[in-house]
Amino acid sequence: MKPSLRAKVDRISACALEAVHDEFARNLLHAYVGSLTPEEVCETAVHALIAPAEFLGAILTRLLRMGREGVALAQIDTLGRRLVGMTHTKGKARVRIEAFLSHIYPFLAPPTRQALLDCWRDRGTRGAAARWLKAIADDELLFSIDIVLDYWRRSHDWRAAKVLVQRASSGLITEILPELIGGCEEGWIVSRSALRAHSIAQESWTAVRSKFPATYAYLCAKTGRSLSEQEALAIIEDCDGGALGDRGLAIWAVGQLGMVSVLDRLWTMRSEFRARDLRRLGIVEPDETGSVSRSQAMSSPARRAHGDRQYR
Repeated sequence: MKPSLRAKVDRISACALEAVHDEFARNLLHAYVGSLTPEEVCETAVHALIAPAEFLGAILTRLLRMGREGVALAQIDTLGRRLVGMTHTKGKARVRIEAFLSHIYPFLAPPTRQALLDCWRDRGTRGAAARWLKAIADDELLFSIDIVLDYWRRSHDWRAAKVLVQRASSGLITEILPELIGGCEEGWIVSRSALRAHSIAQESWTAVRSKFPATYAYLCAKTGRSLSEQEALAIIEDCDGGALGDRGLAIWAVGQLGMVSVLDRLWTMRSEFRARDLRRLGIVEPDETGSVSRSQAMSSPARRAHGDRQYR
């Protein structure tokens, strides 16, 4: 690093240390970074990887602005290739390097992007897979639905399923819908897939009803599939309430289907559902005398041991 650049970097480092709690220092930090030439920014970026977060953030902000403006793309690509060669580093340093590469990925040349995608895919960790999926999903040149589908079939990673729902053709979605129903644990992914499919086989309807009752009701509402009052009540009985439950979605679907009589029955049953939710959360309500029974006072873990149903 040239002495003139070293002096700037030292001043940027000093500003970064005070920028956490001092607005004036923060303003100076970004001003000093703004005074760097594009070549100096790229050279300083490597040093910033071991610097305080404020230093790294200021350099990254400048790099992203350069990329969006189409400035010094060749230098950014050179920086990217240099950082790809450093991804063998262990520990926190590698995490910072790969997070940095993930941010500047759109501004790298195709060969560098391909090398980075291969690096992330070959590593086999969940973090690397997440970066690979995020990058390839938005890369029109290098995107391959077949590669994403192959990865999902091997991993059942919900993020890959999300990419499939967003990017696969309706014909492919129709073909793989039974697989998605069987391999996904997220009802919203299944519902989006089903709504994009050309058609839904009866076997798929049956599978959705068994695994995702609220999603089944939602799909009935969105597609106009008929639902009997008895089945609507059974679906709501099968769903959990609360923040982690999906009963609200099922009730919404019943309303969309115009099943007012079912809503009226649910209104009369609201105390029963509320008590059930409290029991599941380990909360007991006193009886009319103000006392609780032994079974009511049983702890949540003990109830689980006795078969109380948990959140899905």
